Amino acid sequence: MLESSQPLTDDFEKPFRFEAVDATETEPVAKRLEAEDATPESVAVLGPGEFEKGRTLKIPKRRREWLAARLAAKRLLGWHLQQEGVYLRPNQIEILNREDGSPRVLLEGRRDYDTVSLSLSHSRGTGVAAIAPPGLRVGVDLEAIEPRAASFLSVMAHDEEWGDWMDHDLSEQTRLWTLKEAVSKLLLTGFTVGFHDVRFPLHGETRRLSLHNKALETYERLGSPIIHFDSFVRQDEVLSIAYTTGDSVHG
Repeated sequence: MLESSQPLTDDFEKPFRFEAVDATETEPVAKRLEAEDATPESVAVLGPGEFEKGRTLKIPKRRREWLAARLAAKRLLGWHLQQEGVYLRPNQIEILNREDGSPRVLLEGRRDYDTVSLSLSHSRGTGVAAIAPPGLRVGVDLEAIEPRAASFLSVMAHDEEWGDWMDHDLSEQTRLWTLKEAVSKLLLTGFTVGFHDVRFPLHGETRRLSLHNKALETYERLGSPIIHFDSFVRQDEVLSIAYTTGDSVHG
């Protein structure tokens, strides 16, 4: 199956930056956050809003994945801010959530920072984040390769996205789901759009993105940028990244 819609050549530089954080890095922070006498100061890397949110997460696995994605995002944001001559500690860079679930970046507890496009995801203890510079967009999704209910697959996948061989191909089932999620995050629609509004129809052994209804309307409001995608199998997970490069279908 197609793994990238861009040439994998040495002279092509991806327009986004990517970071992953695993349990080794997350565990010390999680233990400080879970301590009975924990405070934002003792946790050190979280802002007040993040500290409060982290303490409300009752399932340890969920808390650690949430932390991992934020640590990855803070690293990327810290790097980008330094390029602008701004030097902040991790706890001065907060990643909260808007009502639609998309990340909201708050600097020093008071200033919204929406200059860049930021996307987060997590799976099985690993958190990932991707960041794209001003004017570009990025969406990332990481999912475990595992059996999914036939009832879910029948709703998630449009007929033109499915081949009989996929009935037993868990990797491709997962890849299709992550591609849809990544594009939805790039568009900042989440799944307020229907599953079939973001499609990746099969064309032989490749896929091409096809948008419909609300997803298409959102895309056109953004100026119809060309959306590229990378998708990779990483051990027992699939990572997909959707991104723009500044080009438009209108030239």
